[in-house]
Amino acid sequence: MNKFFIPLVLSLLLSFCNNNNESRIHPNSENIPNPELEGEHIINKKINDFSNLDFSSDQYSFTETLGDERNIGFINDVEVDKSGRIFVLDDRQQKVLVYSSEGDFLQAIGRRGQGPGELSYAKSITLYQDSLLLISNRFRIEEYDISSDSISFNRTVNFEISIKSICTTNEVLYIHNLDVLDSGQMSSEMRKTNMLHEFTLPQYSHQSTFGESYISDSPVIVDRLTQGDIICDPYNNMLIYISDRVNILKGYSLSNGEQMWKSSIADLNFPKIEEIVTDGSPGLKILPPENDIFDNFLKPVLIKDGFILVQVDRREVVERESLESKSSILSYLIDAKTGKGHYYSDKLDRMLYFSENSIIEVNDSFTELEIKYKETQ
Repeated sequence: MNKFFIPLVLSLLLSFCNNNNESRIHPNSENIPNPELEGEHIINKKINDFSNLDFSSDQYSFTETLGDERNIGFINDVEVDKSGRIFVLDDRQQKVLVYSSEGDFLQAIGRRGQGPGELSYAKSITLYQDSLLLISNRFRIEEYDISSDSISFNRTVNFEISIKSICTTNEVLYIHNLDVLDSGQMSSEMRKTNMLHEFTLPQYSHQSTFGESYISDSPVIVDRLTQGDIICDPYNNMLIYISDRVNILKGYSLSNGEQMWKSSIADLNFPKIEEIVTDGSPGLKILPPENDIFDNFLKPVLIKDGFILVQVDRREVVERESLESKSSILSYLIDAKTGKGHYYSDKLDRMLYFSENSIIEVNDSFTELEIKYKETQ
């Protein structure tokens, strides 16, 4: 899940010089989807009849709010096991909070620190065969045994890559890494690298690296604009990547790592990146949208029948001096196998989890969850 902070977007300036600048704007045509090419799509706001995929909140009855009694800092990821236990990654407190299917708090996993089982840069969680909870932790994964009611720490697994997002299917772990420059994957002469990594479980044996990064002459641009989130779709045997900073989604086959599609959503307002080169020294500048509307992808959610729900967190600045803003959520349904999709609704809340019987939604500040169960007939 991506944080969205308008003051940061308005003011971020990594390096900037005013004289004798050579300037390039990103994303450029080399990276954005071209609908004239096979497997590349622009998803418009045409409303499509997905009557068989109706999962609006009025089908569900309110059950419980999670967060008040635990003072959650910032919800970054959610997983649910087969027994219904809910695992909530709190980015701000660097711990995982565990709740029962009824919303009762059970325990906290981990704490801030550098020791075994402790967390300092946890950004993503995933479950392995309902027996292990894996927590990404920069260059480590913290492994917890969740096969019984009593959850216990197993081990710390170290990696040479810096981990941003993780997901699992069957006996395979997939990692999307960040900081490709710092991890030594990319030299200053390269225009791209691979960003996805396959490991067998539970041995953590590396099998393959795939998934083309953002392409640019600047390694810094490649590094910044490659960061994102991934989800695994066992229904279609696909991995879905969604960018943190660029209006790009990609689908990869888990059979051979081949990119099957690339899509973007029309009429969104992502900040652009200006690359400024002065005397050979690169710098980056964020260019906010001129209409003061800021869009940001939330982490996709798997829906039934091989579709994914992609939600856009839209913030519109209504008062520039105070940066007061109003928010809305635009929801799109995308076929995970083809990358084709349509606009669905602006009536859904921010959704983090979906099943046939329940959904989990998060509030505007990402500090509370609502569990909703489908009403029985």
